[in-house]
Amino acid sequence: MPLLRGVLSWLAVCGVLVSMQASAQASVQAKAQKKNGRPTVGLVLGGGGARGLAHVGVLKVLEQQRVPIDCIAGTSMGALVGGVFATGMPVAEMERRVREADWDEFFSNRIKRQEEVFVRKEDDRVNTSNLRIPARNGRIGLPRGAVRTQKIELFIRELTQSLYPENFSALPIPFRAIGTDLENGRVVEFDRGDLALAMRASMSVPGLFDPVEYKGRLVVDGGLARNLPVDNVLALCNPDVLIVVNVGTPPLNREEMSSALGVTQQMVDVGINNNIAQQLSRLTSNDILIEPKLGDLTSGDFSRNAEFIPLGEQAAFAQTARLQALSLSPQEYAEYKAERGKRQVRAGKVDAIRVAPLRVVNPQLVNRMISQRAGEPFDQPQLHRDILQLYGRGDFDRIDYTLQNESGKQVLALSPYEKAAGPDEIHLGLRVQSELGSSTQFDLSAAYYKTWANRWGAIWKTHFDLGSNPLLATEWYQPLDFDSPWFVAPYYLYSRVSHDVYFQSREQVAQYLYTTRAAGLSLGYSLGEWGELRTGPVWSKVHYQRHVGDPQLPEQNDDNSGWRARLVFDKVDNAKFPNNGVYGTVNGYWARKGLHGDSNYQKYSADWLGAYNVGGNVLSVALRGGNGKNLPYYEYFRLGGLFNLTGYHQDEFAGDVWLYGRVGYARRWNTPYANGLYGGIMVEAGNAWLPGEARSNASVKSSAALYVGADTGIGPLYFGYGRGEAGRNALYLLIGSSDLSFRR
Repeated sequence: MPLLRGVLSWLAVCGVLVSMQASAQASVQAKAQKKNGRPTVGLVLGGGGARGLAHVGVLKVLEQQRVPIDCIAGTSMGALVGGVFATGMPVAEMERRVREADWDEFFSNRIKRQEEVFVRKEDDRVNTSNLRIPARNGRIGLPRGAVRTQKIELFIRELTQSLYPENFSALPIPFRAIGTDLENGRVVEFDRGDLALAMRASMSVPGLFDPVEYKGRLVVDGGLARNLPVDNVLALCNPDVLIVVNVGTPPLNREEMSSALGVTQQMVDVGINNNIAQQLSRLTSNDILIEPKLGDLTSGDFSRNAEFIPLGEQAAFAQTARLQALSLSPQEYAEYKAERGKRQVRAGKVDAIRVAPLRVVNPQLVNRMISQRAGEPFDQPQLHRDILQLYGRGDFDRIDYTLQNESGKQVLALSPYEKAAGPDEIHLGLRVQSELGSSTQFDLSAAYYKTWANRWGAIWKTHFDLGSNPLLATEWYQPLDFDSPWFVAPYYLYSRVSHDVYFQSREQVAQYLYTTRAAGLSLGYSLGEWGELRTGPVWSKVHYQRHVGDPQLPEQNDDNSGWRARLVFDKVDNAKFPNNGVYGTVNGYWARKGLHGDSNYQKYSADWLGAYNVGGNVLSVALRGGNGKNLPYYEYFRLGGLFNLTGYHQDEFAGDVWLYGRVGYARRWNTPYANGLYGGIMVEAGNAWLPGEARSNASVKSSAALYVGADTGIGPLYFGYGRGEAGRNALYLLIGSSDLSFRR
């Protein structure tokens, strides 16, 4: 009997649920009126950062169920997804683009390093740190957002195809985007104008992205004022049924608020959740609320983009019975989509091009680097490539554009925004190189880069290091015209580097200080993003002074002047931790008495590095070598140390001929605390031979190395162990760059 009563009770509950569901379906169907006898349906897409990618999964189900949408309003990521859907882009295409998008790249302040001009890439090798502080005339400036939005904005424009409707109600699906007035906290509704700008403004998280100026107001993320814009959809199309998708972040529990960051996040979330609750109170029993269960996925998990879409689908499928009440027949849905397609706008010919006034950068540079021409069809892919090349020069916070309909003509209006907290840069760094149990070198580094020092695009670079290896270096890099590949570069250098001297490759017998004062002039040719070629005379005074060691050991003072030539190509993605690409140099120096030098000698060197990344597995190959004739001792090539025959002492081998090669494997892991964590192994071989010393395969030294490294904000961090022949081994700690070759 108890079992029978339980079964009867269960059947009664099921009956009530079925009855309630049927009643709800009947209620929805009963409201059918102004859209050819069907209910008018409004769609509300809430904000939530990366969590808003679940909206794409919801849209997939709505299309599968053939549910027509008559108007949309969205906030933040809901504005992005909703705005793209409103333009008529198929959901399948939207899903493909979301899945393929490199969100980490979008949030990077720089374009891919391989695509930058070489003059900017070179800074990565010379400077020990990744820390760059914007400045203007020597004063430090702070940007209004931590992330520059150039790549995000171009991505949005690709999604919207740069539509320029006078009114967002004229889109295939009428649309509204929601922002927040930063000055008073009020709701800002975007209903016309630049669609991509409206979507970008709705996503402008304060402190992360720059606010957007709109009709005299500074607009930030709409979630602060209205994260779930129910009221806006009700006003837009007076729908009979609302479909509301809430992806807001749930409040933290007490344990999660144990840090200042957690408390701050909770303060923001409390306000957002309150305005969500207020909007949810507007819903009636006819409306459909979809709340995807996103678990531990957070608003910042853009790298897990593919995980959100299925969860959005699951949540929408749970409402299948109610959605079917709104479903059209296949023929009716095809007619609905055809009618929607008639309202799509396509970009045609560009009739005129207009560039906004610039304060520092020569405006002719923009005109030269943008290849779109008036009278030709709008070529968005090429325009975006040109904009990224221009942005990669480092002169602008972002370069925006719009297509405007002016008196029946289509005008491409370019708006380059010069650096608000620039255009100059201060670089700060730290360099520590230590062979544990032996020597340690420590340097503090600073640099000041003044860009656009004149209308021809001159750059004044000054470096200063204080510590074990003091340095003062300054160069005036002057293009012969604002966009000319030819340049001249006068420079001055003071440098002091310590050299350890070993006897029979084991015992340190001395330490020398190598001091150089040099002035030179280079004539160069820029190879764009590939590299550069430069050559010219240099006059220097060299003091090679014994610091530690037998007083009988020689010292040397020379007037060392001659002619330098250097070819460098650089197409690696990261100067300190190459994952992909190639890098190489070819160098020549001819010391000549005819240039007031004390001796004649020649010195040649070359190096090449190739890196290849397959799924986080990085394979690398490096080759280096050099040859000299009549070299003074201070000009000898040196070998030994971390990644330079790691199992041996720093600079243990010296000679007028050298050869080095290595093969390495590393594994890269993503981490929130650095731009990559690495663990690797490499096999090395090489040697440096003194004049007259026998050179054979038997004299080549071998070494193996194990290391861990991190690409941090203060520069690269390495801890390495090397093992050489006959039980030789060494431990190294390195912070910053180990390459001091630019000092010579």
